[in-house]
Amino acid sequence: MSVSALFRSVLTTLPLLALAIILNLLALPVSALAPKINFFVFRGRNGYLFRHEYFEVVALRRLNRTATRAARHCAARCVLPGGGVIATAFLVHFFEELRHAEPHLLAS
Repeated sequence: MSVSALFRSVLTTLPLLALAIILNLLALPVSALAPKINFFVFRGRNGYLFRHEYFEVVALRRLNRTATRAARHCAARCVLPGGGVIATAFLVHFFEELRHAEPHLLAS
């Protein structure tokens, strides 16, 4: 990977990093004040971030930055549920792995 390609990748990733930090800071009071809805806030936030990141990774390999942004806005309604599915699949596999690795922690 050339230095310019690496630099472009970093520049593309910085806004997403800033967005992730901002969304997590905004969700922090919800975690503390309303733990029962925190699960849904967590899934929604991370589903959005997964959707955003995966779509950009795929699109930037095929389109320029401006076209990628336009395509993401155009496909937002279709891609949003996909991010939730990815997040849910990840968490299910993570939980099952944790359950097998540490059965004494999750004994009911």
